[in-house]
Amino acid sequence: MTKSLEEFVTRDWEGWLEGLFLGESLSPAVPPIQGEAYHLYLHRIYSELSSAKSKDNFSKAAFGLLEATPLLPAFSERIYTLLHLMALLRCRGCKNYLTRVILDEVLLGLEYGAQDLHYVSLSVRGEFDVDDEFADFLRSSLPRSQDFRYSLLIFYILSARGARDAIDVLENLLRSVSSKIERTQLAHVLRDVIDRVGCSAFYRWQHAMRDSGKHEALSMFQETLRASIEWEELVSEGDFGFLLAAEAWPERSKGPEEILRIARTASSVGEEYVKKTLGVILGSQGEHGEALAWWLGGSLGLDASRVFRERVPPLVLQIDDKQEPLDVLMPEASLLQGIRIATERRGVRTWN
Repeated sequence: MTKSLEEFVTRDWEGWLEGLFLGESLSPAVPPIQGEAYHLYLHRIYSELSSAKSKDNFSKAAFGLLEATPLLPAFSERIYTLLHLMALLRCRGCKNYLTRVILDEVLLGLEYGAQDLHYVSLSVRGEFDVDDEFADFLRSSLPRSQDFRYSLLIFYILSARGARDAIDVLENLLRSVSSKIERTQLAHVLRDVIDRVGCSAFYRWQHAMRDSGKHEALSMFQETLRASIEWEELVSEGDFGFLLAAEAWPERSKGPEEILRIARTASSVGEEYVKKTLGVILGSQGEHGEALAWWLGGSLGLDASRVFRERVPPLVLQIDDKQEPLDVLMPEASLLQGIRIATERRGVRTWN
């Protein structure tokens, strides 16, 4: 009597999967492929199993078949399919197997279709936790590769450990971009990484690039950022997201309401960064844009208290031939009016 798939033990699944890859007649008959990739088809069979025991037997057999498959060109389709299946099943033992395969680089140069199986194994390994040993290998391997696809994959995998690990390889990744298509691919991945780790590390990184004179990397990053996410989406990512958007789209950030909002982020992001962002945005308004940035950052970045009153002298704006004082402790409406004067009129001069 023919067993049903639900009744299969691990050995039954091993024979069934082997027969499937060899194109043999199978019993019981398999559900028809519905236009999906082979690994998705196998995952559908797995998902339709009703018991946890049946699913466990299937997973053990699939992983056992992968371990037993020679890593040779003749088996590239099977390796490709089983690797992708492992990303969906996350079988026990698969993490250690993939780590060995990657560290030994035994899949380098082996391809199925247009896909490098070494890269596929890296991508699947990234679905598991990225421990220190694996992360160290990824970082050390980057100088040996000038391949954009490899750098992009490492950037995404390391982002699973947190923002700092992703930022560590970002500059190298930006240097490897050589075409519009690659820039578009980076934009898609950058959007996913921002969703994963947030905006604060990227904001701090771009100022580190600016401070160290690495303007090409900074320009490439901001261009990619604009391609990866809409202004409104980035602004909604909290205060660091708003500051990141303000510098990526400076022309949209020079209005008085936007500048006031930037200044008011000081309580959460710190006075230093508010001053930096205001300096970037207002720098094009004249040589005294930095002074206005200092005043705004200081006036809203510190508690408006006796200490502040003693330390910050009144500011005077010279607009054309007229001088207009701005009281540091003015109400918000007057402050907004003062900012509007400073940002919308020409010939702005500031001093203390």
